[in-house]
Amino acid sequence: MTSELQGTSTPAVASTDAAVSAPSTLSNFDGSDSLSASDNSTLTSDEIFRIVRGWSPRATIRVDFHRDHRYTPKRIPDEPPNTPWALYLTDRSGRFHLLGLDFDDRPGTPTGAARRAAEQVSRKLHQLDVPHLLCASGGRNGRHLWIRLTSPVESLQVRRLANALTTRYGKVFDATPLRNSTSGCVRAPGSPHRFGGHSQALRTAGRPAARALEWANEGADPSAVDALLEWARPTTGPTGNDDPTNPRNVTVTKQLRVIDHQLGMIPGATRPLPEHIQRLAQANPAPYADTSRIAWSIMLSAAHAHWSLEDITRAATVTRLPGLEHLRSAPTPNGHRAPRTDQKEHTARQWHRALTAAATAPPPPEDTPTSHARQHVRAALTAAEQHPFFRGSPQAFRRWAALATIADLMYRADTIDDFELDVRRWAIAAGTTKSVLANTVRELMDTGWLIRTRQHAGTKAAAYRLCIPAVHVRGHKVSHPPEALPEHALDRARNYLSHLNRDVWQHSSLGPTTAIVHWWMCHSPTLRSEGLQAATGLSRRHLDTAIRVLETHRLVRHGQAIDRERIYRGVATFLGVDGVLERRRTRYRHESLVWAWWCAEVTWRSAPASAKPALSVRHTYGQFPTLADGSCDWASAMHRVAQVEALRTKTQSA
Repeated sequence: MTSELQGTSTPAVASTDAAVSAPSTLSNFDGSDSLSASDNSTLTSDEIFRIVRGWSPRATIRVDFHRDHRYTPKRIPDEPPNTPWALYLTDRSGRFHLLGLDFDDRPGTPTGAARRAAEQVSRKLHQLDVPHLLCASGGRNGRHLWIRLTSPVESLQVRRLANALTTRYGKVFDATPLRNSTSGCVRAPGSPHRFGGHSQALRTAGRPAARALEWANEGADPSAVDALLEWARPTTGPTGNDDPTNPRNVTVTKQLRVIDHQLGMIPGATRPLPEHIQRLAQANPAPYADTSRIAWSIMLSAAHAHWSLEDITRAATVTRLPGLEHLRSAPTPNGHRAPRTDQKEHTARQWHRALTAAATAPPPPEDTPTSHARQHVRAALTAAEQHPFFRGSPQAFRRWAALATIADLMYRADTIDDFELDVRRWAIAAGTTKSVLANTVRELMDTGWLIRTRQHAGTKAAAYRLCIPAVHVRGHKVSHPPEALPEHALDRARNYLSHLNRDVWQHSSLGPTTAIVHWWMCHSPTLRSEGLQAATGLSRRHLDTAIRVLETHRLVRHGQAIDRERIYRGVATFLGVDGVLERRRTRYRHESLVWAWWCAEVTWRSAPASAKPALSVRHTYGQFPTLADGSCDWASAMHRVAQVEALRTKTQSA
């Protein structure tokens, strides 16, 4: 969800997820399912609007006037807008008058999972005799489920319902509108979609669309929220009464760790925060730092350390720890920060999230020192992140990705010496090709960041040692890295590599410069030009060029980065690079198999006739193909491996 709409649900790119075209009247949508078929062709958008406008808890709605996904408030008009529009779910005091449950098929989820999830909730509501309305939100399988409440419900209870539905349905369910009691919105029934079609009312609980709309308009008793929560929450243990004022009330999670709602803590002996979290809390955030992430890291660690709500509130508002600035102030559009008017309430909400996350995760091992190897990796990445060698140019950003990749793998393996890594695996993880990666690795070795401890031999890849070369500070050569930033460079490196491994950045018009600029804009949305320059090392001219390219490809709009998988896939498809990373991954895997095949073939051929080794690879691929002059026929070998692997994949999937 974008920060502009804070929970309005709309598809993002027409080229990948085109909306189902529909007239402005309700018509058959999918007659294959009794719960999902719209079967009333006389109910027009005007008639829907006349009913639905009465659902709004405010005198305004939000309208996407230019169909560019920037929704702005507007007084409720007399006629339905001809562009997408959304209903607020809460009144101005933050109490919910509407529930808009948003289900969407996401990448990695089975097709139709959103439709099936919405229909399951609808069936339960039907059993509870709760009036509601199902709508097709735009795509064929996306669903909105609407419940109009006869009296308002507090946001805490709705947030619990959102958490329970998220636990039950995973990323198929978008909880953003229900968790945002300030400006949470959902595109209304009958609203146009910016890529065509409308949000269509569907047959619901056995009622035709028109009757279902009238039924939903009657409203549901607020007790429906409690009933739906009771059904949706995990049944892993007794949870007791959810009243936070009940001193006996605790929440039992999947790991059977409890939350004492009276004290706002996970019961246990309070202990100090780990040293690195203490440094994070005491340090003033950098101008381009994401204060939300910093505060979240501190609160999550404090929750594990058995801090209470009183402890974290005192740290934020009395002690005023610099790392908890996000709890005291909010970023403004001009890049400054404004004090929050509800500091204690905001702290309580964020602390509840941290407690829930900590309670459902295994407790971290206490007093476990970080190994020397992992300390070295963190120090190396911190030094590299601030070094001009890794900043300010496309090749510098390739060096950063290559170094970050091997450093991350070394960190996971808890070693920095004699670490074996083949160039193909390395290139895939760094989002580049093996030839570019090979040149980049040579540069890293030439400048002392890597040392090759062992050459590759046969199927054994080369091995490397991670080093921190001497750095120059104000003309003085020193042998230690600069002081680490409050936020770990390793965490940023991992996030950047994940961002880089998308097809869209493989196109020549985009590449590593636009990728890292876009990542910083997503990572720290409040950054302005000066902050982006400081973060990337780019000149103002090159930064402006990168942003213009991102705007051309709809990855940046109105100065805000668009971070949605549909956008990435849509732009990649438009540019002709959709699937390029997967194809490269497949080709490199086949190349590795061919190389292993050839190495085994050479070993077999060089052995004496009386001592030929067993060659199981021949049973799989046959004899290695050669040309007329006896040289290796790599093309035929690649073709043979591709055939066998495709057959193996087909057999496994069957």
